[in-house]
Amino acid sequence: MHIAIVEDNIADRHQSERIIGREGKRRTTDDEGYYIDSMGSFDAVLPFPTLYNMFFIDMTDSPEGNGLDLCIKLMNKGAFGYFILMSSKIDYRKEASRRSGEIRWPDHLRFLTKPVLTKDLSDLFTEIIPLCKDRPELVEIRGITDDETYHLDPDEIRYAVAIDDHNCRVFSTLPEHSQIFCAETVDTLFRFVEDFDQFYYLSAKKFINLNHMKDASGFRYHMDDGSGGFCSPACTKEMMQIKKEMKEG
Repeated sequence: MHIAIVEDNIADRHQSERIIGREGKRRTTDDEGYYIDSMGSFDAVLPFPTLYNMFFIDMTDSPEGNGLDLCIKLMNKGAFGYFILMSSKIDYRKEASRRSGEIRWPDHLRFLTKPVLTKDLSDLFTEIIPLCKDRPELVEIRGITDDETYHLDPDEIRYAVAIDDHNCRVFSTLPEHSQIFCAETVDTLFRFVEDFDQFYYLSAKKFINLNHMKDASGFRYHMDDGSGGFCSPACTKEMMQIKKEMKEG
């Protein structure tokens, strides 16, 4: 179990290290260890969004934003751990309610109030540890530049379209990344997703997610974002059959 503590107040960070460290030691077994990294800035944790199972966060004086801002950035970079926002100067529960439309995985948020009580922390560990063992498989998408890597749930991908012989553009459901320029061809990216039943390969120029296809008939198919395209009647028939089979289980 990998845990990140991210606080810009040094005294608070040391206190969190002590109480979370004690809880981790209490739960450590031969089969399960608890590894804690402590950081004080956005830049320290943002390069490692998928490494941690739990993030304990309180950022109150950073010019880059508060703790919820950091959660949103981590989620948008593919972090699928659980986020424990520790309220001190900022009431994160109210802040999250106010900005609910920006939060990618709202069910991964938890809240504690400082000073954190040992019982509250222990109860939270007891709840979250079993959840962390059932992490979904994400799709890694490499952006055009070296520092751009995105980890998307398969159903956050609507479709991918070729840009040229070397790159494609991924259209996603993410508000901040509705279009991702990808350093892969459509063929290469499809190899990463073909094990998920919902993806359908149309050609070397495009594949689509059938869960985002509204309907298909004749020579056309229509997506839930208003886009669509042409394909053969055999393809539209096959796509609708696959959608039916997925719906039936």
